[in-house]
Amino acid sequence: MKKFLFIFLSLTTAIVAYPQTKCSLCNGQGKFLCNGCGGKGVIYQQIYNPYYGVYQTVPYRCAGCGGYGAIMCQNCGGRGYTMSSPNFQSNKTFVRTSYGCKICKNGKGCSGYWGYYHSNGTYEGRCTNSDGWGHPCGHGPEAHGLKSW
Repeated sequence: MKKFLFIFLSLTTAIVAYPQTKCSLCNGQGKFLCNGCGGKGVIYQQIYNPYYGVYQTVPYRCAGCGGYGAIMCQNCGGRGYTMSSPNFQSNKTFVRTSYGCKICKNGKGCSGYWGYYHSNGTYEGRCTNSDGWGHPCGHGPEAHGLKSW
């Protein structure tokens, strides 16, 4: 009875600690229909048989899906859902602001802070906004006139 209770609590904790959400890439299917064979797993080819002097239709296993007819979704690993780990810090989301960098204000610099915004009104991380040539700003939220986390 103790083993059963331990297993039950372990599974319950795992489900509660890691909520599952439907995979947005495959829409919860876990796989994609193979375009090479149309989901059949085989491709038919016409081959000339010199012995009989005729063309014959020969089935081959589809190289795209390996004969399964479907390709597994790489985002969710074929499960149809993704598991997101809980975040016990503050809720943060990636944002793009229009607060330009005071250090990069040379005409071509950073036009706005791109980084993480916390629900308590602070910002975290170095700015990832680019000057258009692949050079990130790299300055913190303070250089953009924002409150740092």
